[in-house]
Amino acid sequence: MSLLDPSDLAPEDQDLLKRPISLFKALVNSPKAGRAFSGSAAIIRYGSKLDPRLRELAILQVGWLAVRLRVSHHVKLGYDSASATMTFLR
Repeated sequence: MSLLDPSDLAPEDQDLLKRPISLFKALVNSPKAGRAFSGSAAIIRYGSKLDPRLRELAILQVGWLAVRLRVSHHVKLGYDSASATMTFLR
């Protein structure tokens, strides 16, 4: 997946990269998904009543669990649907 720059996007989608971190640069390959993610992330970060320290710990924990889940899930998908070998997946 390509990491896009604002110049790669339509003018109406360039605001999605006002914070040009790698996560957003990948998400804007589908601007609709990037916009949906940004909206929910903003609510969690700025609209939550959680103590900021607790909120950041929760975000870190969910991120850690999600990464582990995605990796294990996609390794299986690679075997099942893409006929990938372990050498390829490493």
